[in-house]
Amino acid sequence: MSGQQSRVDIQASSEDNSSRSPQCASGSRQLCQGSMGDLQQEGMRSFVIEQAKLYGATNPGRDTIPSNVSLHNSIKQLMQGRDYDFNKLSRIYTQIEYRMKMMTVADTFVSALDLRGPGEVSCLKWNIDCWASSEEARMIDNKLFQKINRIVLGSHLIPNPLVKEGKQFTKPSVYISMALAIAKIDGARLDAAMKELVGMKDRVIAGQTTP
Repeated sequence: MSGQQSRVDIQASSEDNSSRSPQCASGSRQLCQGSMGDLQQEGMRSFVIEQAKLYGATNPGRDTIPSNVSLHNSIKQLMQGRDYDFNKLSRIYTQIEYRMKMMTVADTFVSALDLRGPGEVSCLKWNIDCWASSEEARMIDNKLFQKINRIVLGSHLIPNPLVKEGKQFTKPSVYISMALAIAKIDGARLDAAMKELVGMKDRVIAGQTTP
């Protein structure tokens, strides 16, 4: 990503399709169905663009990160006016939805342990690229972070995406691990924290638990 390194480069399309409307009363049934299909697809396109803007504002990572390349390229092309069909739009949205939900899940886990996230912001607002050069980041015990991150990943607190949900998205797991490392949680305290998070995992993923 350029400029704000971890933002998706979102440019609103100059194409204005809002004036499209089906003229079905005097047309054939086939024409009417086609017009309604066009409207449905255009509505989906507008919806996915709005969701992509929200996703881009979460600083999901650089475009060049392997797990981001496919999705971010699709989003860029959508913003530049590429005419994706309904199924492609649905696939883009499903990947965005998964990533947004997992960042919310990470926030719930960190709040449940009464910890503060890196930069004292939510996972949804955390810009890892900017934060990496901060004083707080420099103070992190990297060995402790790596140990915690292995445990967090191994516990599958953040479930792997289904095929339709795209590539692995590591930001939520890193956010949880950083929060634990900042608090210097290790040993028995780390065991207890992980036991608590694993115990509530299913409820959190199902959206039944809030901070």
